[in-house]
Order: sequence, then structure tokens, then C-alpha cells
Amino acid sequence: MVLAYVVLPGVLTADPRQLRWRVLTSLAVYNYSTLLGGPLGEEPGWRGYALPRLEQALGPVRASLVLALLWTGWHLPLFFYPGWTSSPLWVYVLFLAGQSLILTFGTNLAGFGIITPIAMHATFNTASRFVSGLFADTEPRAPVPFIIVMALCGLATGVALVVATRGRLGYREPAL
Repeated sequence: MVLAYVVLPGVLTADPRQLRWRVLTSLAVYNYSTLLGGPLGEEPGWRGYALPRLEQALGPVRASLVLALLWTGWHLPLFFYPGWTSSPLWVYVLFLAGQSLILTFGTNLAGFGIITPIAMHATFNTASRFVSGLFADTEPRAPVPFIIVMALCGLATGVALVVATRGRLGYREPAL
């Protein structure tokens, strides 16, 4: 998550020598919402229950994308809460598509244990704090808004995982 949503966007939009890399080891970016603001309440359902069933029926990539759409729908009411997000819905869909592919890979590698996706989701929830610290001495420069760069980097990372794993995303057929 840090590579996809912090490091890649940082390197693509700024001089890496001007970035404050030490923020990546800082515990100060975490707070109560890191876990309570989604991962503990969502991942047992999304990755612990739904993903194994969807993967068995649809395969890893399609299951991930279906989960991304369901996950977007789950968050739709929050778009009516002022200040919840600064990204438009279509960018949010890109975020969740990339994040879902990455989370599927992590979940599959963990043998469907939910601790890994909870930790990965919590890390994503801190991405904006990581980015703020990373760019403390400089500003990102991109021809599009930085939020779009972040979403596309996450999606590109997810697609790279799909390509690298030949669409398996670490999935192993369950033993009968």
C-alpha cells in the first residue's frame, strides 16, 4: 500500500531527493481511525467472507473488481458527509479497484487470514498522512490533480500484480 499510494506518486511528481522519506518509518501517522475507521469492521466481511466465495465462482481478478464495486456502494452514503473525501466518485472507484486487487493478493498470500488485509487497509487509511509528511518540504508537480496520480498509481500496482501473477493474485484452489 505504501509503495502504491505514497512512494510511486511521490517519485513521479517530485524530486526524490527533496522528499522526507523518514516519514515512512514514523508511527505518528497512525491514529484510532487507522483501524477503527474501516479495516476492523470491513475486512472480515470483504476479504474474510466474500472474497473466498467470489474467487471460487469468478476467479481472483473478477472477484476483486466485483468487491471494489460493492465496496464503493458501501461507502456511497459517506459522499453525502461534508469533508469525508476530496475525491470525486469516479476517482474513488479507481482507488478501490487498485486497492482491491492489492488486498486480494495480500489476502491470498495469507491464506485468507484477515489480519493481513486489516493491516493493509489500515496502511491505506494513513496514506494521506504519509503523503503530507513526504511532501513536507516540496509540492507535487503533475499535469493532473495529485489525487488522480495516487489513484492511478494504486491501479497500476494492482494491474502489475495481475500481470506478474498471471491473473492468479496468489490464489490457490481450496482443497476438497
